[in-house]
Amino acid sequence: MTEKIPGSSDCGYSSFCEMASFFDKSYGTIQKVQEVIANLEPYEGPEGFGNYLVKTFAWAKKIFSEHHRIGSDLRAYAELARNLFPKLTIIHADGGTWDQFDSILEEGFPIMIFTMLAGTGHFVCVEKKDSSFYTVQDPWGDAMVGYANHDGSNAKYPIAFLKSKVGPKPYFVAMKN
Repeated sequence: MTEKIPGSSDCGYSSFCEMASFFDKSYGTIQKVQEVIANLEPYEGPEGFGNYLVKTFAWAKKIFSEHHRIGSDLRAYAELARNLFPKLTIIHADGGTWDQFDSILEEGFPIMIFTMLAGTGHFVCVEKKDSSFYTVQDPWGDAMVGYANHDGSNAKYPIAFLKSKVGPKPYFVAMKN
């Protein structure tokens, strides 16, 4: 599982890095998570990709003006993936289907998905599905114990449980080669 920044609200950045580490193992480090934050967020470090997004896309400008960051929106991660991994196919499903989602997992590719696991918006990386569970890399810990356990590596979430925290139309980003 991608290393975490202690005390940070980094679920999106960590989940993106978890997904990206499938294609480039260097994304599994705290340093890479920090690089993604600095590159994606217009207020961090030198002008980076986030500044380009805010200048180019009305949705990014709106998200940044409302939330003072753009890492709260999956579109930012989809665009970042396209920029960092131009040879891969990037799938951004805004209201996708569970069949589409499961098909990508069956092909062996991890997926970054928006959930309500923590009671508010929360990103996780789903890595596989078996007959009863989704295997999830959850940056906050294990939702099955109310996040009392902060180790969310390879967390097993029952299929119905995860779907109840996402809804009928999953909002996700996947990368495929």
